[in-house]
Amino acid sequence: MHPFDFGGPLQEFADPATNVMTSPRCYGKGALDGPDLEFLKHRANQLILNFASQTLAENATGSLLAIDSVLFGRAVEATINAELSAEGSSVQIMELHLNFTEEDQAAMMSSALVPGARVLATWSDGRTFPATVRSFNGSMYEVVWVGGQGSAWVPASAVRAV
Repeated sequence: MHPFDFGGPLQEFADPATNVMTSPRCYGKGALDGPDLEFLKHRANQLILNFASQTLAENATGSLLAIDSVLFGRAVEATINAELSAEGSSVQIMELHLNFTEEDQAAMMSSALVPGARVLATWSDGRTFPATVRSFNGSMYEVVWVGGQGSAWVPASAVRAV
């Protein structure tokens, strides 16, 4: 396996937790093996950026700031290797990082609902009830149901301000 660095901009899209438009960058270190290493480095870089954008757009449910980069890297690596295996090439991602501008980070953090905010939250049965935000962990809100019915952690996508 031959080491290589990768990176570049991902497509712009909305953070699922806050609906803030972001322009993340992806970068990291990997190793690859196959014929024509210079071409493979370029191709692997493009595949990583394309599949990272696609994976984020299709699977992100909480704040992009809370993504587990190890699991995200493994998912991207598996998709890329499925693409390259027919060509006799393989890629290993050892580090994968998402980077957001300071402006994007500030916008996402300020758009998160703060403790005490009144919201409508969707319960596990699909019905929506009034609640109050107790805390936020980057991808889920802990809400207290109005009427003293206890509390629950719900995905950020299932909570909206009233």
